[in-house]
Amino acid sequence: MNTNNNSEVLRGLVNELLDKLMKEAEERAYSQLKRSGTCQPFLHIFGVRDGCGTLSQTDPLSTKAQMDDFTKFARMVCIDEDAHAAVFVSEAWLMKNASQPITIGKAPSEAPRREEAIVLMGETREKSIQQILPIVRHPDGSFKEFGTPYCNRSAWTKGQSPTFISAKVPTEHEREAADNYLSRLAREGFREREKLHKRGMGRSM
Repeated sequence: MNTNNNSEVLRGLVNELLDKLMKEAEERAYSQLKRSGTCQPFLHIFGVRDGCGTLSQTDPLSTKAQMDDFTKFARMVCIDEDAHAAVFVSEAWLMKNASQPITIGKAPSEAPRREEAIVLMGETREKSIQQILPIVRHPDGSFKEFGTPYCNRSAWTKGQSPTFISAKVPTEHEREAADNYLSRLAREGFREREKLHKRGMGRSM
């Protein structure tokens, strides 16, 4: 088998893996909503070193600074684990307009036709998938089910890069730097590494 064929086979396996992660992430979000009525942000990843794991955030990522901190930490975890695929999940408010596509991020008070939803953003080194699952609730406000999903699949364009997954395979130097960064956070009392381990990573963080 030549190099091109090997690349195609690997690409196909990674795409299948991303689809699997998307389904698992959706099931996890559904379970959280059924249990508590809300879904805290989390990142579901597959790493070469330890397989599947989930990085959970105990509080909403309501500010840019909080999202930046979570993104930086998650990127380091993905490098350390040599992650091939990842899915970020978060609650969001959507707006629907008869003449405009669905958009994300505007404050609910500014959107008269707002809609509560779960957003799944999956990525590999080569492509991204975005799936939006409208949240349907009972009259008492408890979670009932997901509505008809909106889905967008696209390839990364030139100049773009994935949010969490490294655009290129991490070097040993990069993995060592990521591991040192995570170890330093652990020594400083940063608890997210333990949360990651408790939710499925195969080795002690």
